[in-house]
Amino acid sequence: MNSRENDVASIFIQNNVFLAHCLSFSQMYGNQMTGALRGLNSLCEALSGNLGLSCSTIGSRDSFINNNFTGSIGLILNPKSMENITWATPSDGGTQPPEIKGEPRQPVDHDINKDKLIDAIVTRNVNDHNEICVKDYSVIGIFMHGKVQISLDQPAGIKNYSDAEIVEALPNQKFYNFIGGKLNEVIYCKESKRFTLTGISKNCGDLYI
Repeated sequence: MNSRENDVASIFIQNNVFLAHCLSFSQMYGNQMTGALRGLNSLCEALSGNLGLSCSTIGSRDSFINNNFTGSIGLILNPKSMENITWATPSDGGTQPPEIKGEPRQPVDHDINKDKLIDAIVTRNVNDHNEICVKDYSVIGIFMHGKVQISLDQPAGIKNYSDAEIVEALPNQKFYNFIGGKLNEVIYCKESKRFTLTGISKNCGDLYI
C-alpha cells in the first residue's frame, strides 16, 4: 500500500494508530437485517466493505481496560479516501445505525477534513475512545486482544470464542494479537486448533505503509 495515494492512511501512519471496527455489545452498524446479527456474524457481514461502520483508532499506549476501544476483536480498516470518513470526534459521538444498508451512520458531517480527523486522534481523553465513522473501506486484517468474548443480551451472559470459531467465521484474513502496544502476527494451527505467534511484530501504523 502506498500511503501517498491515501491521505487517511498517511494520518494513521504519522500518529502510529490503526482504525478498528470492534465487536461490541452495542450495535456498531445496522438496519433490520444487520441488527439481528450477533457475535462474529456481525464482523463477517462487515467484511463486505459496503456498510456504514462506527470505529475507533488504537495506538501503542491504548488498552481495553482504559476504554480506549470497545471490544476484544475487530476489523482493521483502511478507508478508501477522506471522503469516506463521515464523522470524527475525540469521544463517543453517539451516532445511530443507518436505516438502509450501506448508508453512513448519523449524524453525517460533510465538512470532515484532515484536521478534524487528526484532532479526533490526538485530543482523545486517555480514558476514553474516539469515534470515527466510515462508509467505504478495505479490511487489512483482524485484531484480537486477550480472551475474545462478548456480552450477550439474549440469553444474558458472556460468550467466549475459541480460535477455531474465529477462523471459521472470518476466513482468509490476517490475524494479529494486540500485545504490548504492537500488532503481533499469528497464524492458526489446525493440529492444535490454536493461534501461534509468527514472530512478526508491527507498530500500530505499519499496516498502512
